Amino acid sequence: MKIIIGHSSMDPDCIGSMVLARYLYPGYLPVKSRLMRPVARNIYNLYKSRLDFLTTADIKGRDVEAVVVVDTRSMGRVKEFLECFDTEKASFEVWDHHGQEPSDIPGAVLRRGECGANTTLLALELMRRGTPIVPDDATIALTGIYADTGNFTHGDVTKEDFEAARFLLEQGASLRLVKNFLAGLKEEYQTGLFHEFLSRLIFENINGHSVILCY
Repeated sequence: MKIIIGHSSMDPDCIGSMVLARYLYPGYLPVKSRLMRPVARNIYNLYKSRLDFLTTADIKGRDVEAVVVVDTRSMGRVKEFLECFDTEKASFEVWDHHGQEPSDIPGAVLRRGECGANTTLLALELMRRGTPIVPDDATIALTGIYADTGNFTHGDVTKEDFEAARFLLEQGASLRLVKNFLAGLKEEYQTGLFHEFLSRLIFENINGHSVILCY
């Protein structure tokens, strides 16, 4: 079994990265986190049948031979997935744009880049290969880029983010849908506080019960 995973508490950039990773890794199955941020949940609900994400229950106890990790390089942020299978039998390849995160997944091949959104990294690789993608997937990916770059206003935005967005628009991405998805993220302070809260979530198993902590 070969799978694609992102960080716990998935955001739009994570989903966008997973969607594009399927083009780069045919036959790999995407697995969703138990938690999703509100905008990511809206995307998932609209495209649920197309995304066809597995759950952690679907991979529990399975033989996993290869794992692609997107939008994080930290074991702590993919713990809920790694608890489901024998990680020593699996190879890991990581696509991540977070330069400040510790890279602590043992033996992982890290593909990194300096850009505002992780989805950009995978879009650039698809551009390099000349791989076409369908409009729905382009829309999901473009939403991820807009969300993680703050509509291209954050300080870490690069020209590569714009190039990736152009590519996705050329593939038929809908700006109207992107705008609708991101309508709930207008208040910068509340959004930042919410994201900080979610980034601090820790999953623990206490006496057989799944517990989520934040501190």
